[in-house]
Amino acid sequence: MSQVLKATELLPDYPFSHLHHSKSDKQTMLYMLDQVKQAILQHGEDTLEILTPAGDNWQYRLIIPQAQRLISQTAIQVVGFFGLRKPSGDAKMMNDFDKILVTELPRHLGILCYFSMGLLSGNYCNLVLFDDNKVKEGWAKSEAHNFATRHLAPHYYSFVRIHNAMLKSLEESEGLELNCTKYFSYTPTPWQGIRYYHDPVSPTQPLITH
Repeated sequence: MSQVLKATELLPDYPFSHLHHSKSDKQTMLYMLDQVKQAILQHGEDTLEILTPAGDNWQYRLIIPQAQRLISQTAIQVVGFFGLRKPSGDAKMMNDFDKILVTELPRHLGILCYFSMGLLSGNYCNLVLFDDNKVKEGWAKSEAHNFATRHLAPHYYSFVRIHNAMLKSLEESEGLELNCTKYFSYTPTPWQGIRYYHDPVSPTQPLITH
């Protein structure tokens, strides 16, 4: 059962759920959206897959199955994943985590973009764009996603933040709006929380929860 946080509530025992992280994560998500736009402009292909390693703690994987569709899509559902790895977590486990999710992409035609990126801190973030909520729900329930989040994540991460957001269009990426954030703490005692930034979404609006 997840603890429900008020929009501006602070929990001293769980500093990773502090609001300043949401602001920082949002800026990273905006940067990633800008990188998506730049990749489409630079490569001019309808199907893009860019993988750039840069040191032991970096990985940049961008997959855009249908660039033209992404450009024209409105009401884009956005999920942003941010985690702090454990001291014992290694890059191989992170790569395995990412590869498992990538294998699932062809089964979900409504996924418009999959973008994973290593950060200078050695941590990892992920951005996925969906054309509607049904696709987002199917992704969350997929076998590969469940295995990655339930079996790999607790061994690799100390905590995780998962943002659900809305985007009017890729062109208007600066208007990205966070709807809610789901929190997972794996150490020392497991804990889950969720923060709604506005009124809670209706049951017909599924969340990527874990």
